[in-house]
Amino acid sequence: MINDDIKTAWKEIFPNSLCTERKFLSDNSNCFTFYLAKDQSEFNNGISNNDPLSYSIWLENGILRENSLSLFTLPKEKYLAYSHVNLRKKTIKQPTYEKIKQRFIEVRKWILENYDLDGKEPFYIKDK
Repeated sequence: MINDDIKTAWKEIFPNSLCTERKFLSDNSNCFTFYLAKDQSEFNNGISNNDPLSYSIWLENGILRENSLSLFTLPKEKYLAYSHVNLRKKTIKQPTYEKIKQRFIEVRKWILENYDLDGKEPFYIKDK
């Protein structure tokens, strides 16, 4: 089932990160939200919006649509608390496990290119 494929692919690429699913019966769609934190205890003040990654996708009528995809980063301007970068959103028609996994690999690469880690490997990304 495609719902399980989404969660399995996320956990394969981001083994220490959280994926949540909400089902909407009114229009038979699902929303998946992805975080870099492994659980709620890692959110600053317990608030999920404080996670550096903002990423959600909708599965509706067999089509996977990315709704948001942005990452908090350290600002270049010292007077700002943070900045952010966006990755172009994609739509996957006829999603398969391999297509979903490939997209998550692209997201992982984008995170590594943009997230300031001071030279450290992030705890939430499995080395490939």
